[in-house]
Amino acid sequence: MELSGITWQHFSSSEVMILRTSKIIYIWIGRNANEAEKKHALMMAFDMKQNSSDEVVFVDDGYEKTLPSNLRDRFNHHLPLSKRLIVPHSEKENDTPAKHVLKLYKCAENNGKYRVVEIKNGPFHQKDLNSDKVFIIDDSVSSGVWVWVGQHANDKERTEALRNARGFIKKKKYEWKTRVTRVVEGHEPPEFKVLFHTWTDELKVIKPVTLLYDFDAATMADRPSLAAETQLIDDGSGTLSIWRIGRKSITKIPEERHGYFFSEDCYITLYTYQISEEKQMHLLYYWLGSHASQDEIDLTLLRINEMDEELGKIGFQARLIQGNETPHFLQLFKGKLVIFKGKGSDYDESGKNKKCPSHYLLQATGSTTYNSKAVQVDTRSSSLNSNYCFILKKSKRIYIWCGSHSTGDQREMAKGFAGKSFDLILEGKETGDFFNLLGGKMDYHTKTVQKKYSRKPARLIYLLKWSNERAEELVFFEQADLLPEHVILLDIDLCLYIWIGNFSSEEEKSSSFKKAIEYLQSDPSKRDMSIAIIHIKQDHEPPIFTGFFPSWNKDFWKAYKPFLVLRKEIEKVPSSTHSGRPELTKFDQYDKYPVSILRKPNDELPAKVNPLNKEMHLTHDDFVTLFKMPYSEFAKLPSWKQKEIKKTIGLF
Repeated sequence: MELSGITWQHFSSSEVMILRTSKIIYIWIGRNANEAEKKHALMMAFDMKQNSSDEVVFVDDGYEKTLPSNLRDRFNHHLPLSKRLIVPHSEKENDTPAKHVLKLYKCAENNGKYRVVEIKNGPFHQKDLNSDKVFIIDDSVSSGVWVWVGQHANDKERTEALRNARGFIKKKKYEWKTRVTRVVEGHEPPEFKVLFHTWTDELKVIKPVTLLYDFDAATMADRPSLAAETQLIDDGSGTLSIWRIGRKSITKIPEERHGYFFSEDCYITLYTYQISEEKQMHLLYYWLGSHASQDEIDLTLLRINEMDEELGKIGFQARLIQGNETPHFLQLFKGKLVIFKGKGSDYDESGKNKKCPSHYLLQATGSTTYNSKAVQVDTRSSSLNSNYCFILKKSKRIYIWCGSHSTGDQREMAKGFAGKSFDLILEGKETGDFFNLLGGKMDYHTKTVQKKYSRKPARLIYLLKWSNERAEELVFFEQADLLPEHVILLDIDLCLYIWIGNFSSEEEKSSSFKKAIEYLQSDPSKRDMSIAIIHIKQDHEPPIFTGFFPSWNKDFWKAYKPFLVLRKEIEKVPSSTHSGRPELTKFDQYDKYPVSILRKPNDELPAKVNPLNKEMHLTHDDFVTLFKMPYSEFAKLPSWKQKEIKKTIGLF
């Protein structure tokens, strides 16, 4: 975008700016600018250079004075360095995404006139829409204004729909370019459906795939679309190691006790499998019990990162919160994962889960090995539910109670939690003894639960800015949309993938989980914050990820060149770039502020500035101007000498 006037007021540490003079094209690079913007600026500069002898010169934020004198003088002529005033992007932009509120309106006739009446704020459910009416959804901050026309709306309502929407925009004083989209019931596009907390296409109910054959790693690698649909990497036949993370110790769980978890504990699971004779893959899962302490959660996060480092940054790290286990994780236990209440150490001081409660009631869910588990519930008859199977254990007696609405597949999976000897009881055929074990007969849920399987379309989410703007979303995407310079989210509704590009910045990597949580929080459809979140690294993508991209090519990025490589290839003169010595690298990691701000009283300093280290927040140029030496020399001085100099220049 061409800006009016040449002034430092246009500059920001998170942007890349191009200054074109008669013979030189300067590319000024903000210290927090992302790689995609840098490459885009480079391409723009070369477009400008076409058929001319103009020289391209790179200028790094805070290092303007290190340019060769002839280039510096020309730059200074247009942008006087004495007037340079740039604050960090975090001081100019809000780090917290703005709360995005969806609103639903109904177009209704009142005294012969059609009016737009507000119905509710989000989240929306499909049942909020009425086939006899026309509705407006206000998503003006993102996708625009939507007009939904019910199948049975009358002719006048249909013809007035768009006019009402345009009048709505005018009344709300939205920009004239705000997009208006008309949607007819039964033909809603994916971008519309994602605005709703739940959406089911009645005529095309998506049923879960049932795999009737072996699905080993090689098979799923060859059929990535199937892997993506089922979220299965393989059949779980690899090697499994599990550790319980405690406050005082990390305990390895013996193989015979795999699959017994406790809701007040945290576990790390390492799964290793062969994708081919030559290639071995590792997956790290960390499972957080719904009642685990924050201390143990923090220890688990610390240990999972240590294990990832020890394994050579394997490229797959999944956060699972109890109740949101992924299909592949459940498959590791062949559909026999049991989650008990309390802590494992309550029954086994060693923490190895060698003992379990002697009396319990489990609710079994699922009909396949990759969606089944059993969770302990209160041992009373009010916990029963006609849609599921339950396993009751009292001393050495085991009962399987099958709800009248449970399926044959559910009952078969429930048997896997009971061992070889059990009593099978069908709902309505119970004896008095059975209910006595549950404290007597009480009311429980008997209504049929309609099992509808509907999944929102996958979305690719760009988190390119440190701002309060809503993330950019793509519903139709391809592999080329994954930019190696960035961290990008893939939202598949039941799970959120964080894809880490090989050339993404350390800041983007370290803040990726926080940004993913903020994305979920800002989703107007009110997402479940406990869904699985999985980190995937470029070149380590499993088929459950690649299957969402048509024609995935594992060699796609082989010849890819990041910005720094392109820059070195085209630089003709030493630019204002700095050397890569450790002291300077450390110095450059700090946010930079003008001298006038750093000389303010300590209680008026920006939050990120440590009053004892104000000098670290100077730009290189300001540091050299004030200290008469680069930071690398200053860092070698004894601390008493450093303090003396800082007092002299008013930075202590």
